[in-house]
Amino acid sequence: MTPAQSRADTGLWSVPGHATVIEYSRPVLNSILLHVLDSYETFLAGGYEVGGVLYGEHTAGRVRILAFRTLEINPPRPSFVLSAKDEKNLGLLLKAPGDDGELEGMEPVGWYHSHTRSEVFLSESDLEIYDTFFPEPWQVAIVFRPNAGEPVRAGFFFRESDGFIRADQSYQEISFEPPERRAVAPGRPPWVITEEGEPVEPDLSMLDSEPEPEPPIREAPRPVAIRVAEPEPMATVAELEPVRRARSGIGGWVFFAALLAAVLTGVSYLRFLKAPEPPLGLDVMVREGDLLIRWNPRSAAIDDAQSAVLFIVDGSRRLDRPLSGLQLRRAAETYRHSSPRVDVRLQINRPWGRTRQEIATYLAHPDRGKPSPELLEARQELQDADVELNQLRSEMLNQWQKSERLRTRIDELQQRREQLAVAQGRRAPQRQFAIAPLPKPQVVRDLPTAPDLASPRPMAQSTIPQQQEVRLSPPPAPAPPPVAPPKPAAPKPAAAVVVETPKPAPAATFGRFLWSGDLSRNGVLTIDGRSASNGTVTGELPGVAVRVGAYPAEFSGDMLKVYTPNPRYATQPRIDPPSAGNGWNRTQYLYDQRAARDVIVEQFPNGASKRMVVRAGARNVSVILIEWQVAGQ
Repeated sequence: MTPAQSRADTGLWSVPGHATVIEYSRPVLNSILLHVLDSYETFLAGGYEVGGVLYGEHTAGRVRILAFRTLEINPPRPSFVLSAKDEKNLGLLLKAPGDDGELEGMEPVGWYHSHTRSEVFLSESDLEIYDTFFPEPWQVAIVFRPNAGEPVRAGFFFRESDGFIRADQSYQEISFEPPERRAVAPGRPPWVITEEGEPVEPDLSMLDSEPEPEPPIREAPRPVAIRVAEPEPMATVAELEPVRRARSGIGGWVFFAALLAAVLTGVSYLRFLKAPEPPLGLDVMVREGDLLIRWNPRSAAIDDAQSAVLFIVDGSRRLDRPLSGLQLRRAAETYRHSSPRVDVRLQINRPWGRTRQEIATYLAHPDRGKPSPELLEARQELQDADVELNQLRSEMLNQWQKSERLRTRIDELQQRREQLAVAQGRRAPQRQFAIAPLPKPQVVRDLPTAPDLASPRPMAQSTIPQQQEVRLSPPPAPAPPPVAPPKPAAPKPAAAVVVETPKPAPAATFGRFLWSGDLSRNGVLTIDGRSASNGTVTGELPGVAVRVGAYPAEFSGDMLKVYTPNPRYATQPRIDPPSAGNGWNRTQYLYDQRAARDVIVEQFPNGASKRMVVRAGARNVSVILIEWQVAGQ
């Protein structure tokens, strides 16, 4: 157990996306493997679990394992669960670098232990040891899983930047070929093994207390009674002959019975020496708030199972869950528990009336994962604020939609009023036109000079698109001799009115509108025109063949943030001014591929239908920005 003298024979363990790098000495890990395998093969039914402290160095993001020390546990126990005496010894090992010359310049960088009946993970008791004795953010743990005739599997565990420990399994397992050593026949363990091959854990409180030595018991000498037997009379040869024959017949049967008993004893002894079947490995752990019940799918009991039942006792509630062959080979079931203690029993019925079963218990730590009252209060306040903010946003959108509907209604009524006035002749349509100037009246030259005609008043531009006739009053009669007044020349008709019809506005080829509401994770939303299966919509699709894009959005202060997978917004975020398409909000487009996957368009609209279906991703969505563009534009 000396530290490695050369770092040439070293191994590296790292995980993509994480900054932690673990460098270990191969000779040190080989010594630990020998310790783990010796303890595994010492006794039947999996031996006992061992552990110890790892020593070495650490720098920024790198841990270097150079030596180890074993935590001696007496007497050995099936599981690596520490008593008060063991915790005291572990505390002394943590101070060993100051007293051990071989560990000079090193410090405890983590710990190791083995699992002989379960997988590579950290149990609740393992996490307690990890948090209590190795609380530094850079200290690591390694779990070894030996198995007969197979490489030893191992996995490292570490704390991430936020203090989280992935305890259900290692990010990356490694395997080691067992070193060569002399095989030793396993013996009977000092603890009790049930009929199912499971060890009975000893009481830790009894191990901590040291029993007082009992005083020797001195027995008084017993009197010896001597009885003299009287001699029996001697029998004759003729009297003993029948007895000799009977004894010779009985002797043959006795010899046969003894031989049979010896054969049965030998078979029983060979069966006893044969290693029992590997355990089912039933285990219960917490994953995402639920209980994950696992077992070993490679067990021989599963291969020839006729039926299986999973018995779950959750407080006062009992659930019997039959398992099919596929579920049994899948080797995992999920259960939503409601009490801090859950007892699980897996029973497998095999041919010839044989039964195999294992029991596992989950006990919730009273304080682990329980948030503080201040944190609960803050979360409740934040939740109330979010609810109030959503209500205000909904009311604001409702008011804005109401005002838009009223404005549209006013425009429709005004247009209808104009059309009615034009139809009734009370008003002509507003059009731009020009009126030609009136010609001057012609004067007959052979008649006396007529007085000047009053110049016509300039005519105001009329809005009536029809021809007008200009009538002039005749001149006054001249003095005698009376002469008939000349007939004024008929004025030429006015020029035709030119009416310019305005060109229709070009149809929009691009647009956007908003949906707001509450769309839960993996929920489905249907939008058809201006209606939606839930929430409100501020616009609609044009009803022609269009290309559609839907992006999740959220309000941040006075700005609407839209998350898009377009990489051009990674360096130059786009900000649009308020408009009807974005609900009169300043809008900022941000590049975020992960957030953009929270909205998925499952059904696109066709040319005649305005119906589209979207689905939420892994998070809840409250606002969706929908952009459309006419196909072919």
